[in-house]
Amino acid sequence: MKNILALILFFSCLKISAQNLKPFEANNGLYGYKDDKGKIIIPAQYVTATYFFEGVDKAWVYNGTKFALIDKKNNLVIPFKYSYVNYFQEGMAVVATNTKFMAEGGNYGFVDKNGKQVISLIYDAAEEFKDGKAKVKKDGKEFYIDKTGKRIQ
Repeated sequence: MKNILALILFFSCLKISAQNLKPFEANNGLYGYKDDKGKIIIPAQYVTATYFFEGVDKAWVYNGTKFALIDKKNNLVIPFKYSYVNYFQEGMAVVATNTKFMAEGGNYGFVDKNGKQVISLIYDAAEEFKDGKAKVKKDGKEFYIDKTGKRIQ
């Protein structure tokens, strides 16, 4: 009986820590996050907000000029500093400064799921990682890099 109670308690704790938050739009036109029961966990304060990425448990939010990465407690993992962000693919996301959404130019690089910039913002364009490589563009030339930023053939 003790084992059953211990298992129930263990799985209850897992459910709490694996809280599923979804973005919602409030009457003021801003976005926040609610749990599965509809309880507001993060008040509506963002111009736009993505779903929390599976395996990353973080989401991109936009304040009207820049993107930031938050955790499920609304802590800033990355402050509002990027003008472009993309979804996480293979544990990394394309980010950029000095650009408009989906436009070439600016400075593109990559962050990991912990918010650490792992590949410098030195590219004119970049695509997400697929099969361990990402297509980038620099000085008019397109090529592939690995997850360390090293050029590959």
